[in-house]
Amino acid sequence: MSVRWSVAGLLLASIVAIVVGRVWLVDYASELTGAVRPGWRSRPVVEASMIAQMLLPWAGAAVVGFALLWRSPQLWARISLVATVPTGLITALPPFGAQYLHGAKRVAVSGAPVWSVLTVVAGFALAVAAGRVLTRPLAFDVAKSGVRLRFRLRGNGARLLVAEDRVRLLRPRVVDPAHQRVRELNALAIPLARVESVSSVHLCGVPEFHRLPNGTAVALTEGPGLRITGAGQEWVLPVEDAESVAQLLRARTHTRTGDAGPAPTTAQWQQAMHRREAIRRSGSGKGSQAPRYYGLGVALFGALTVASFVANDGWFGKLAGATVFGLAALGCSVGWRSARDAVRVGEEWPEPPIQDRID
Repeated sequence: MSVRWSVAGLLLASIVAIVVGRVWLVDYASELTGAVRPGWRSRPVVEASMIAQMLLPWAGAAVVGFALLWRSPQLWARISLVATVPTGLITALPPFGAQYLHGAKRVAVSGAPVWSVLTVVAGFALAVAAGRVLTRPLAFDVAKSGVRLRFRLRGNGARLLVAEDRVRLLRPRVVDPAHQRVRELNALAIPLARVESVSSVHLCGVPEFHRLPNGTAVALTEGPGLRITGAGQEWVLPVEDAESVAQLLRARTHTRTGDAGPAPTTAQWQQAMHRREAIRRSGSGKGSQAPRYYGLGVALFGALTVASFVANDGWFGKLAGATVFGLAALGCSVGWRSARDAVRVGEEWPEPPIQDRID
């Protein structure tokens, strides 16, 4: 696994090199145009040092994102956008004086929008490649790493997510129209410590759908499949390379034996169900209480906190903006945690906990 991490680290470091290179290219373009600009505009409107100062908070935010989500390589590409998109936007306009250049120099300087787009695209592609290097092909070192792995279900929009402590079924097919309002509540999960059996099967002559305990279903198609039982649930999932996925789950389940934690009491379960019902009634969009929207609030106010450092000149303005937006982000994070806990109970316990099942 150390080799995988080394290659992934080099790919992620390449994103830093691309951002630095883009800033250097702006500085080089400023030098070229500075020699031919008219005397009344001898200095560039925006200098490379100013661009670097504006990008520093965004780069710091991206580093924090990678540090917090290092176990989720499927999210690395999105995190890379935190640094590359501001870089592309700030450096998209060519400096004044490009029209006075000729030949390759004029093309290099005038192509600022193209270089900015390539910066974003290259950073995204490198982050995707780093995630692929770390998670594919499946092997024993991947199973022991604790990295979150996501698998597509054949013929479905659903996904199987294998985390370090539990396995989740995301976006199963909706059967009850009431479940369409907040699809985030349709996921299911089984703690790895409560997984009883994992086996690869061949799906042939099976029913069209496999019903799940929360009222959703998975469409079954002929081919390799995966059967997972535990915590009172049974999943039959059409997964390619089912045997490799089964071996991965067995390896992680073996390390999590006896680490499930206590089951919720009946009162705790009912309270979580009431909260989930309130989230479902809130629907999606404005006023939604779903964890995803609280998470968007954290991201938005976090970005505004960073932007307040970039946009304000004085330290009073920087601190005032960071305090206001930081408190808003903190409030959203508290709401996200509360909603997430209720959603998690419903995922792991779609039916009331029974003493026999706990034992």
